[in-house]
Amino acid sequence: MFLKYKMLPAARKFHENKDRIRILTGEETTGKTHAAIYEACFLAPMYLLGKYGFRETRWLFGRQNYCDVLNCLIPAVKNIVEKSGTFDALRTEMVINFQNGIESRIFFTGFNMGNCNIRSLSLTGYFIDNSEEVDESIKQILRRRIIYYPKRSNFGGFGIEVTTQTNESEGFSIFKMGNHENQENLPSSYTEKL
Repeated sequence: MFLKYKMLPAARKFHENKDRIRILTGEETTGKTHAAIYEACFLAPMYLLGKYGFRETRWLFGRQNYCDVLNCLIPAVKNIVEKSGTFDALRTEMVINFQNGIESRIFFTGFNMGNCNIRSLSLTGYFIDNSEEVDESIKQILRRRIIYYPKRSNFGGFGIEVTTQTNESEGFSIFKMGNHENQENLPSSYTEKL
């Protein structure tokens, strides 16, 4: 398995923490999305194998707008996972198979889609990119759904929310990414194009 990711100093505390719901915050281009993808696609499955013996995980990755999922989120995941995952465009699903027999299944969705029935999902975890755009009721539903996979486990699930805005009183673990830490990983003149 090959994952393309350079861990930034501010992301290290986020990766080391295993609280149930974690919020990663910072300005645009600080590496929040890549840190969250690496956590959900690699670190969390390895942690769950070691602590609980889980060999399969199920994740929901989403953004408010489905076009942003197709144009931003899926390409970002493909860039990090590279050849380790197989992507089914028809089902908007990716399966990552690890060399040690672990399988991580990722479902992609836009929360603005009328047929997005997240109430029936059994999940290990979720990742919401640009979570400030997503209605709080969606987040509440997902926080309740992450306890259902694998069945009959003591594990309470993982929720990862990435945002440029954070209400400090939410009661979740909040990690702030530095403003210029990710500069060397960006294409030249990237920030000027924003």
